[in-house]
Amino acid sequence: MVLEVRAARPEATFEVAGDRRSADNPDRLRAHAYGRWYDRYEDLVSHPAPRPPARVTVRIALLAALVASVTLRSPGSAPAEGSAPARYAIVAEASEVRYRVREQLAGLNFPNDAVGTTNAIVGAIVLDAQGRVVPGDSRFTVDLRTLKSDEARRDGYLQRNTLETEKYPTVTFVATEAQGLPFPLPRTGSVPFQLMGDLTVKDATRRVAWTATASFAGPRVTVQARTAFRFGDFGLQQPRVRVLLSVEDEIKLEADLTLRRGS
Repeated sequence: MVLEVRAARPEATFEVAGDRRSADNPDRLRAHAYGRWYDRYEDLVSHPAPRPPARVTVRIALLAALVASVTLRSPGSAPAEGSAPARYAIVAEASEVRYRVREQLAGLNFPNDAVGTTNAIVGAIVLDAQGRVVPGDSRFTVDLRTLKSDEARRDGYLQRNTLETEKYPTVTFVATEAQGLPFPLPRTGSVPFQLMGDLTVKDATRRVAWTATASFAGPRVTVQARTAFRFGDFGLQQPRVRVLLSVEDEIKLEADLTLRRGS
């Protein structure tokens, strides 16, 4: 609606949407303007703009979702490591596990660490698509019959009496959680973490925590892990022989493992 005031004539006139009305009758002017507006409103109500078909609306929504998913993934980003579980298997020839026990031998004025080692290790650790340990597939087994120290008599005594390797030839560790291990796994560098799981020695199974450090080099990972427990935690008897004055009631386990990611 356009209101135009013209002062050329003594009597002002108004033009409303192309229709001229005298200013000396404002009621008539307002009624006319209102009537034109009401006619337009009724026309809009009676003939609303057509809505797009439902099929078109659905297609637009799907297109918008597709655009959003493409936008959220930046062009330079790589997919999260492992859309499928990742298996890291032991490389036995590059791995070693050890026990370490402090002992006092007769004839010596200082304590000595008895250390037994083996690389007879099999197993793997498996991470799912979210980087969590898969307990059913993450286990390591060590053959105790292959443990060797610097003293053959010590080795024979441990196998016959303490470990009873004829009846219990192996120990098993089942990993359940890797606390502090980042995901996706880095391709280089080192990361400290805690490896939790269940250790079985003879007939006893106990939850243990390993303090560990993982070093990454592409598909190859090296892990240094340490834990400790008492003889009685797994029903083991402390050695009692004449050449031993004392044996500390603590067994330290050390694992230096090399793992490689499988295909």
